[in-house]
Amino acid sequence: MPNPNRLIEASWAATGYLLAKAFPLIGSILLIRLFGPEGYGKYSMTVATVNLLLTATGAGLVGGLVANIAAGEGIESAEARRQKVSGFAAVNLGLLILVLAGSAVAALLGLLDEQLAALIADHWFPMLILVVLQVQLASQSAVATVDGLLKRLALTSLLGGILVTLLQLAGGYQWGVTGALWGMALGYVIQVLLQARYLRAHSGRAGQVGARLVFSPVELAAHAWTDFVRYGGYMFGSSVIVSIGMWLLSFSLLRAGAGMHLVAAFGVMNHWRMLMVFLPLALSNYLISRFAVASDPLKRLRILRISLVAIIPLAAMTGGTILFSANILSFVYGDSYVGLATEFCLTALIALLSGVNSIFGNFLTGSSMYKEGLFSNIVWLVTLVGALIVQQRNGFDVMDATLCLLAAYVVHTVYQLALLLRSSRSAQLNRRVAEV
Repeated sequence: MPNPNRLIEASWAATGYLLAKAFPLIGSILLIRLFGPEGYGKYSMTVATVNLLLTATGAGLVGGLVANIAAGEGIESAEARRQKVSGFAAVNLGLLILVLAGSAVAALLGLLDEQLAALIADHWFPMLILVVLQVQLASQSAVATVDGLLKRLALTSLLGGILVTLLQLAGGYQWGVTGALWGMALGYVIQVLLQARYLRAHSGRAGQVGARLVFSPVELAAHAWTDFVRYGGYMFGSSVIVSIGMWLLSFSLLRAGAGMHLVAAFGVMNHWRMLMVFLPLALSNYLISRFAVASDPLKRLRILRISLVAIIPLAAMTGGTILFSANILSFVYGDSYVGLATEFCLTALIALLSGVNSIFGNFLTGSSMYKEGLFSNIVWLVTLVGALIVQQRNGFDVMDATLCLLAAYVVHTVYQLALLLRSSRSAQLNRRVAEV
């Protein structure tokens, strides 16, 4: 049975990640008002492209390790921990090389849209720096995770989120989109240095290393990839698949021929959705540890029902958004987006479904249903792409993108609910058999 103390510690990693995201979300409101539709469209498309690269190179690394700990397969010796980190770093490096090489080939062959190609040409250097820094942060987070420094990781993530937000706002105010990207990069540099300093200090205080285990880089990478597939599949797949879907929608709006205005409008919708689901995500990530501690499937199902309480404030926000959509758009984002009230209401419904998805998904992770969780995310992407193909037949605008996203979350919710009902019936059947 997993160690409850280690599981509670593991929840700090997810909590720190969420806290680090809170300040950039708040800062984005100021950037939206500062840049205006055209400028924020450029910024939103640039960040979406960076996130797409990041999820293919660093996402899931920490998630896989935390899930490994939650599965009760903790890493005992210092040398074994270093071997584990080296394996994840090898996978990370390989993915980074593949992504950068693929991006370069796409650019050389002219496969990118002209507007996207121009955007990347103008900002390729800060974008590359951001990707490299985020990969380094992921590797440092892996070290902190396997060494049990998750509270410290949460603190440095929180400080890093604050620094990134402040420097991003300062750079954006002074030099526009380019300044915001460089400000973000500087914030990440400081965070990398802070974490590196603490990790060096901790390694100096570490105990005996023990017998040295020698593995080739290929063996380490193979072991790490197995951990990804077995433990981190849901988290890794969720990050990558959602980023791919959001980028596809933004790219489709970019190609619709209205400049960056449609991309900016969709960015506003996506920003409000992330603000709404923040609380349910924080609560459901904390409850991952509770899921794993409760070895009885029926107890895990009861915990799931308790965690659904987080939907109450989200439902209240959904109702408030629908009732006061025009006022919220004007007050929070500016008068340029007041005409998107209908899309804004649909976004509130999407946020409600997204919050439910997050809680259901964390239950699947806590129940060691990693393959089922990963496949549910694939269902989300297939539905999104199918809706995107249908909607693009007669033009494409923000309403079409919002409807595509709504369809994906509706199907995803139904599929996850079917998985949970099947799990519930199986748990009850096993309980009756055990009683007999």
